[in-house]
Amino acid sequence: MRMARILIGWELGANRGHVIPVLAVARRLAGEGHEVSVALQNTCLAEAELPPSVSLWQSPLWPGLLNSNAGAWSLAPSTMGDILARLGLNQPGVLAGLVRAWDAILAATDADLVVADYAPALLAAARGRATTIITGSGFICPPADLSNFPSLTGDAPVVAEEDLLDIADADLADCARDALPALPALFASDHVAISTFQQLDPYAEVRLPNSYCMPNLPFAVPETPGAKGDEIFVYGYNKMGPELALWDALANTGKPVRIFVPQATQAQLDRFAALRFHIEHRPVPIPEIARRSRLLVSHGGHGFSCAALLAGLPHFIAWYDLEKMLFARAVAELGTGDGEFLTSINAMATAENLKQLWENDDLHDRAMAVATALALSNAPMAEDRISSIAAGL
Repeated sequence: MRMARILIGWELGANRGHVIPVLAVARRLAGEGHEVSVALQNTCLAEAELPPSVSLWQSPLWPGLLNSNAGAWSLAPSTMGDILARLGLNQPGVLAGLVRAWDAILAATDADLVVADYAPALLAAARGRATTIITGSGFICPPADLSNFPSLTGDAPVVAEEDLLDIADADLADCARDALPALPALFASDHVAISTFQQLDPYAEVRLPNSYCMPNLPFAVPETPGAKGDEIFVYGYNKMGPELALWDALANTGKPVRIFVPQATQAQLDRFAALRFHIEHRPVPIPEIARRSRLLVSHGGHGFSCAALLAGLPHFIAWYDLEKMLFARAVAELGTGDGEFLTSINAMATAENLKQLWENDDLHDRAMAVATALALSNAPMAEDRISSIAAGL
């Protein structure tokens, strides 16, 4: 087997839900003898999780990721085009700058295989000079052969897609790249390894079924799915402030609540203690959560949402952005949970909703049936598909 020179890049999105699978793939490929480089949007999240043989790079940053350049938008995004516009695609020169920055990294690493996690500018830079693989959740991997990005909310796009395409094409021409047939082609790649369940993919109706892989989860799930305890387990986000009504709603259920918030602030910890929640200070294994819990509550991260489905546990999602709203909608359509917009939660009404989810035996049976069906999927692991592609170069 020929050893490949591989660049794995992550541009957009936030938090460890992106970096954990990226690092897992990097460790796998490096362990197989490939020459691996990793470019991360947030390099501090790598910590000590990469082997010494893997080189670490800073990904080029879209201007919308910088607070000073984020700007104010009066309308919520409806399409991936709207999201890219907010990140800077509506500004001439942004895509060109990103592509040139990636060109420099590609030249320095001499990569012949590129693995892209929510990295459309990297895909644009690598097209024609390296074999490319797109990976990640369905939301961040829109099908590249679409004529336009569909609305994911039912509302009209905030930004005219033809205007964005004109800006993107002009920038690509400045970098000696071909024009795009349509804006979704920014996400075009030679191979796909969509690391999610079809049930959580907002593009499932227009995606080829063989695109899917089992999600790369950094933890084990219970061998036997289904709720086994009486607690509500909460997986939070450290930017979910202590003032939120969600915490009062949880307390008002009268059920035992156990909570883990990575890098929790002292104000959050004080609030949880005052509400008599059991506070976990380290990640809790999913089998342990299942042993003690009857209901999950989270902000709707992709990895945790996948784990909830595999564990056969009902899940309430307190969502705060478009992707997590779509996960909440998918869970409700599956009949395995519900969700509400985080800042619209009412301490009393939401408490009643949570109690009904906790008490609904049909919901729990449905969650267990979905978990059993997902576990029987014959889809490969995303790591395995990427490894196989690398081996075949």
